[in-house]
Amino acid sequence: MSKKKRKKKSCPASGSGPVRTVIEQCPHRMTGAMDFPGVTVYPAVWESHLERFLICLLAFCEDVSMIKAQSIHLVYLFDGVMHRYTPDIEIVINNLKRYIEVKALAQLIREKNLEKYLAIAKSIQSQGEHLDFITNDQMPPMWTSNANLLLRYLKQECPAPIQEQVGKALENGPRTIRDVLTELGSIVALVDVYTLIARRHLCFNWNERLTSNALVSLPDKPFKRMTYDAIRTSGRFADLLASMALGHRPPDERLLAAAGARRWPLSGPSPLGFVGGFSPAQLGHFERQVSRRARDAAGSAAPENDPANRANTQPTERK
Repeated sequence: MSKKKRKKKSCPASGSGPVRTVIEQCPHRMTGAMDFPGVTVYPAVWESHLERFLICLLAFCEDVSMIKAQSIHLVYLFDGVMHRYTPDIEIVINNLKRYIEVKALAQLIREKNLEKYLAIAKSIQSQGEHLDFITNDQMPPMWTSNANLLLRYLKQECPAPIQEQVGKALENGPRTIRDVLTELGSIVALVDVYTLIARRHLCFNWNERLTSNALVSLPDKPFKRMTYDAIRTSGRFADLLASMALGHRPPDERLLAAAGARRWPLSGPSPLGFVGGFSPAQLGHFERQVSRRARDAAGSAAPENDPANRANTQPTERK
């Protein structure tokens, strides 16, 4: 049987796009690109859910001024042989460049992978560059869920008079979005508040689901904007990953074993995975549910708490 050739997605020439083409290994593999004007130099390509989640979060970080994906080839020595390595993401923070390797934690610390990535980290460190390892341990599901919701409002604009009214309503401290909307009446819509949050004019607790009942505040009163440092240092295994980023093997073998033993499913089991028969009507119902949830996860459909579902809050329909 002949081996099926893998398809390559087209990308811009080197210098104006990624240096590595994203490969579609099978029709079920999700790949894509995200573009944030003023932050991404070119559409940031991703080839895993974790990469997409991280790019979404980086778009809301106040300290990230640039995002590139698959941007450069680096070389490193491993087992006496020179190899080529392409970081998943490159960012700029306060004029400091950092490379990021995005990998599931259990996969990253497998013995064979661990030694390879330690060699990569040592090589990058010796060149005066910085490499970080970001895993699913540092991206809580609540963060990625909120980021997916706010992503639709990142490119929207909120009129200055509305921003001023909302700011006055929050001068004395945090309040729920519902309270702000009730006080300001028809002047402000839910979509305006979400836009102000997405554009970092308002802040909320990223550890809680963003709904109309969520508390919001002006920046640092008391809620803070999302930062890359908050992502990098979050999670139980942040110290272990920081040690690896310096090229050091984690000294705590028990912690290393614990990280490798954990399972990190990105999605729950599907009804289609059960053994047994379904009627055609049941099968069609399950397939529609799975398809809808997949679109929601990819950001192509608005969740129930998204004001984009309600016609009277569409930004394009403002009078």
